[in-house]
Amino acid sequence: MRGLFGLLLILAALWAAHGCVEQQATAIEADIDQRVAQALSTTPWAEHTVDGRFVTLRGAPPSEAVAEQLQAEVRSLAGVCCVTAEWQSAPPAGSLATDAPPDNASRAVPPAVVLTAQVLTTPRGRVINLAGTVADARQARAIVRYSASRHPTARIDNLLRTADAASPDQGFDQAVAASLFSLLALDTGTLQVSRSRITLRGLPASALSALAIEQALQRNAPPAYVLDVQLMRDQEHARAPRIQTSDALHRCQDEFNALMRDHRIGFGHDSDTIDAGSAPLLDRIAAQARACAGPAILIEGHSDASGDPAYNLDLSTRRARAVRRALIERGVPAARLQAKGYGDTRPLVGNDTREGRARNRRIEFRLLQTPPAAP
Repeated sequence: MRGLFGLLLILAALWAAHGCVEQQATAIEADIDQRVAQALSTTPWAEHTVDGRFVTLRGAPPSEAVAEQLQAEVRSLAGVCCVTAEWQSAPPAGSLATDAPPDNASRAVPPAVVLTAQVLTTPRGRVINLAGTVADARQARAIVRYSASRHPTARIDNLLRTADAASPDQGFDQAVAASLFSLLALDTGTLQVSRSRITLRGLPASALSALAIEQALQRNAPPAYVLDVQLMRDQEHARAPRIQTSDALHRCQDEFNALMRDHRIGFGHDSDTIDAGSAPLLDRIAAQARACAGPAILIEGHSDASGDPAYNLDLSTRRARAVRRALIERGVPAARLQAKGYGDTRPLVGNDTREGRARNRRIEFRLLQTPPAAP
């Protein structure tokens, strides 16, 4: 009888502990929900739901830049693990939204389903970048949750879009699952999954792990998919041939230009300290630099024409060097990077307006055929 009484006490204690855990989880979720609601208080077009530490944003943002800024703000909130965005396209300015279905002639062509992802191992921890267009919101949430489960302490930058496909593609689902497993086993890597092809590049811990990762992908990928896998160790990466063809160089330059067209690296006023909000952009720039393995990269700092030209030249040089240091911290080989300031000598537009001066204050990236000079 005494043993039975003791067992009942243990069960009662376990039940009480379970209730405390559930209450704590509920309290954390309510706290996150309150913080997100406060962050969205000035954006009436956005709404959200919270599931544990996962936040889903919905709505029709006025621009991609505004959407990315809002995602970054929510992602930085205490307690938030991952942010998934299910954005809708906003109607063009000056037009009226309508519930009438479009005719066949004006119906938009659905976007191609292509997942792109990068994993980076930096001194500050692992970073996982997710982008591209996947089939639906279910798949987007599954990709984010799987990435978080493989690396619970990683920072996940989620820029996934959804195509709202009418029916799921089991082959694409299988391809995504198999390739994400391989990508997240790398120290650093890039991945692209389309409807028929898997392209994986990266640096595993050793040649043995490279073989195991490639074999796992061959076993688990759908048979109809074409596999393009190139994995190498750090010393092999250092010996990799430089990109020599002008076509390849131009493609990489176009990709850098597209990345920086709607984004900018922010700095403190009259300072070379990079804004914390620019960290996701720097991660993407570093991933792009590693994907274009080979050419040297010149980091150009530019300023507006306000103030003393000598001071502007010095500030633009210091900012370019700060970006170089940030990319080195993110795994880009230092030997490939050169920083140079041009001050106010190369404006994009006139300096007579506030908007013009803001455009002229910028960082640009130029790919070179020849190795960079010592910084």
